[in-house]
Amino acid sequence: MTHDHNPAWNEESRFSGALDDVIIIPIVSVALAANKILRFILSILMRLLDYAFPLAMQVVWLPLFAVRVLGNVIVTVINGALHFLPVSETKRRQWGISIRRNWSWLRRKISYRTFEHAVYLAFESGMAWVFRKCRH
Repeated sequence: MTHDHNPAWNEESRFSGALDDVIIIPIVSVALAANKILRFILSILMRLLDYAFPLAMQVVWLPLFAVRVLGNVIVTVINGALHFLPVSETKRRQWGISIRRNWSWLRRKISYRTFEHAVYLAFESGMAWVFRKCRH
């Protein structure tokens, strides 16, 4: 006695198995390939960030330094020009102190260390966002 009692059922299961192979294997292959490609792209981006961050910091350093030097020159010129204004010495001194105080505050805001700290905070919050969104 043979075990092939129902040839239609046996044919259907072979067709279903072939259909599974035709659909599932390509989907799994594409998913594995996409996973490897995404990991490769992420590793390239991480390497680029490793090199780009110090380079960006060096590129930004020069304009910040130039702005600080230019600001110092402008404050010195303004303080020099105050001596030619027809105002009292007390008023001239108050304006000079005010200008130097405001420039000192502004110079602290545009310092390299402040910029570096802002970039560090932006990078930290960006990484936190990536880990929150891509955790799974």
